[in-house]
Amino acid sequence: MRLLFALALAAACSAQSNLPQNFAAAGGAFNQSSKPPLAGWFSYGVKISDKGMLFSFTTHDVLLSQAKPYTVQTSVRTGLATVLRTLGPIIILGLGDAGMAAGGTSVGGAFSGGGIGIIRLGKTNWAIALGGRVIKTANGGSQTVYELGFGRSF
Repeated sequence: MRLLFALALAAACSAQSNLPQNFAAAGGAFNQSSKPPLAGWFSYGVKISDKGMLFSFTTHDVLLSQAKPYTVQTSVRTGLATVLRTLGPIIILGLGDAGMAAGGTSVGGAFSGGGIGIIRLGKTNWAIALGGRVIKTANGGSQTVYELGFGRSF
């Protein structure tokens, strides 16, 4: 889930009132629509509201849409994430975003929604992000993606 970014953003802190101003994360994903079913992603987020616990984030996904001929599909989306729950060092976020997807010779819209959990690693600024989302693209239809990644707040 490209929302891993949002999760990692929130997971960098243990309390909702102490969320990071910025967060960057990257990782791998399982996407059954890909052949092979692996994908990569990276995200960057900025806190835009302390009161509402809102983050603006941008995510870029890259997946192999077919092996022969070799075709890569990418999507770049931007959206919002909000903290749904904090459980000790774990922060759970809900998110939604929209943008563009390109693959082969076609370009179209891309939308996604899902959630992510951020697990802070000790007292460091590093975190593990676990997420899931559904992505809808004009090029590849609906895809369910499960993500794992690492991120850092600053």
